[in-house]
Amino acid sequence: MGCVSPELTETATACNLESEMETTRADLLVSWLTELDALLAGLTADGGAGLRAEYLERSATVGMRVRVDLHDRAFECDASGIDDDGHLLVIRDDGAVETVSAGDVVSLRAAER
Repeated sequence: MGCVSPELTETATACNLESEMETTRADLLVSWLTELDALLAGLTADGGAGLRAEYLERSATVGMRVRVDLHDRAFECDASGIDDDGHLLVIRDDGAVETVSAGDVVSLRAAER
């Protein structure tokens, strides 16, 4: 395993060593792309609702107090969700909902508030 970095030599392997059948790189690529295609089709089959739900479930930002830095202003607010285009929705302190499509969003810890 001359091309494998030293920290991987104890765990690295090859597909043809782990399987009882011979596997070529082309076979592996086709299999991987087929599985990826099925996964992507499943995520978008319902108009993206499943993908959106999965994103919201895993988001470390939604539900948090954040600071939004835009090109012309910055403000603190609560990250409340995402819209149908995947943009972050925030609730400003005055109660207005704003869509953030570009900018820096930083989660605030209690000590930073």
